[in-house]
Amino acid sequence: MRNPVDIVYDHPTPLNQSGTLARCLNSFTALDRADFEVVIIAAPTHPELETETANKVQEIIRPYRTRLNLNLVTPARVAALRGAMGRELGRETAALINCYGYSNIRNLCLISGHAGNAANIILIDDDEIIEYPEFLDRALDRMEGGEGSPDIKAKAGWYMRPDGGYMGPPTGDPWWEAWQGAEAMNAGFETVIGGDERFSSTPFAFGGNMVVSREVFTDIAFDPKIPRGEDLDFVFNAMLGGFEFIMDKELWIKHKPPVSGVPDWMGFRINALRFIYARQKLLTQPAAGIAQTVKVEDLDPYPGRFLRGDLDDKIKRTCLLLGQRYVNEGDTAAYGSAMQTPELAQQLRQNEQQACADYLILRRRWQNLMKHLPHNPAAAELRA
Repeated sequence: MRNPVDIVYDHPTPLNQSGTLARCLNSFTALDRADFEVVIIAAPTHPELETETANKVQEIIRPYRTRLNLNLVTPARVAALRGAMGRELGRETAALINCYGYSNIRNLCLISGHAGNAANIILIDDDEIIEYPEFLDRALDRMEGGEGSPDIKAKAGWYMRPDGGYMGPPTGDPWWEAWQGAEAMNAGFETVIGGDERFSSTPFAFGGNMVVSREVFTDIAFDPKIPRGEDLDFVFNAMLGGFEFIMDKELWIKHKPPVSGVPDWMGFRINALRFIYARQKLLTQPAAGIAQTVKVEDLDPYPGRFLRGDLDDKIKRTCLLLGQRYVNEGDTAAYGSAMQTPELAQQLRQNEQQACADYLILRRRWQNLMKHLPHNPAAAELRA
C-alpha cells in the first residue's frame, strides 16, 4: 500500500520485492561493446527508507558487479556531495543535488556522468530491456564526433510496447473523454516516429531512452518543479538554450513497466499540474527577457495540444467525469480529491507568473554547479 507521505512515482519497487532492476541489468550483458559504465541511482520514496533502499539495491546489483562496470549512487553519498558543494557554491546551488522526484533523479544521472567525465550520457529506466547488441552504437551514432564535431547534441529514442509497436492503446474509460491523453500522444508518435527519415526533430522525448552530450548536460537542467513529464520539459528547456532534440527511429528499447498503484485522481492531478506549469513556462518567456522564444506550435502535436488556452477547461471537464465515476462507486474521499484538482491548477497558475525567469535562474546555478563539480574531491566519492 502506498504511504501518503511518500514521493509519488508510477511504480516504485517495494523493499520486499525484487523489482525490475536485475532484468534490466541482465540485458546490458548482451551489448556488443564494453566501453561503458552503468551508474545506478538508489532513489527512496522517503528519508526514513534511505539506508534500506541503498542496501536493497546493493543486494540486487551484487551479482552483476563482475559482469558490468557498475557504480551505485546512494542517498548518503548524495548528501555528502550536496554538503561539499554547498560549502563551495551555496545552499541554493547545492540543492540541485537531490535524490527525490523524477527531475532530481534525472539530474543526478547527469551529475554522476559528469563526475565520471562522460562525453555522452544515456538515460535508461529500470523497467526497460535492451534487446539488441548494437544498442550503444545506435545510441551514439552521430554523437561521438569523428571527423569534425558531432552533429547531434541531444537524441531521443522510443519505447517499444509489448505488441512491438510505438502506439499506445486508446483510453477506454469514459472519464478520459475530455482529456484524450493517449490519443494526443499517439498523434505525436505517428508524426515523429512514424516518419520516413531515421533522424528527425522532435518536440518530445522519453526519459528512459535519451542521449545527451556534455555540451547539453552541462548547460541544461531538468526542472525540479515539474512533478512528472520531466522528459518533455527537458526538451523545452533544451530549446530555450538553443539545442534541438533529434528522434532516432532505430533507437528503441523494450518498455515493460509494472502496473501502477497510483490512484486515478492522483495520476491525473499530477498530469494536470505539470501541464499547467509547462504552459506557464511557455507563456512567461517574454517576461524573462528571452529574445528567441519557443512557440507552442514548435511543440505540436504533442505536448502542444495541452499547452493552449483550453487546458483549464480540459482539466475541469475531466475532473467532473472522474468525480462522477467516484460518486457511482460511492468513494466520497476520492471524489473530493478529484474535484480539488481544478482549484490547485488555478493556484499554481497564479503562483507561477515568473516560471520561465525562475527556471533561467536555476539553469545558471546548474551551469555553475557543473563547472565546479569535477574539481571537488567529493564528486569522486559519489559513485561506488
